[in-house]
Amino acid sequence: MAAQKGKSKPINLLPQDEFESSITGRVLKWILTTFRMIVIAVELVVIIGFLSRFFLDAESSNLTDEIEQKEALILSYSSFEKEFKLAQSKLNFFSTLTAGDGSSLILEEVVRRLPIDVQLTSFADTAIGVEIKGSTTSEISAAQFVANLQSVSQFSEVALTQIDSRADSTFLNFTVVGVLSGQNETEEENV
Repeated sequence: MAAQKGKSKPINLLPQDEFESSITGRVLKWILTTFRMIVIAVELVVIIGFLSRFFLDAESSNLTDEIEQKEALILSYSSFEKEFKLAQSKLNFFSTLTAGDGSSLILEEVVRRLPIDVQLTSFADTAIGVEIKGSTTSEISAAQFVANLQSVSQFSEVALTQIDSRADSTFLNFTVVGVLSGQNETEEENV
């Protein structure tokens, strides 16, 4: 019994090769075992990658469908956005015309005195008054327009500064400058 209490050695009845007991044999056995584990680990990674491909393909397909739906929704709102921006620009233009600087009142007076065959092409504020560009079919209408503007109380002076015609058009283009009352006096004081 004393023999059983000590360390027990495993009993191997199979004869051992001399190669397995040599250093080279043990190193080679360790290398083969290690590489076998590495190959198994690589195979596991490849299998996981292969299986995850199905999940990732489904996720990619779902995201692509979602993007296409949102793109179609955005495109459906594009016409509304264009109309909204156009209305907003018109409102901004209107608010600048109706601002408290008096330009809208002058423009209103100019339009009231417009002969039937005269069309305004531009109306601009200048340092001393306003510059009005327009077109008409006859010189008489342009002269009548200047005479009508001279009766406006806001203008101290009205002058036809330019009139011209083109060979390819039946219209005469003209420019009228109106000096606002009070602007002429402040200019003389500055001189």
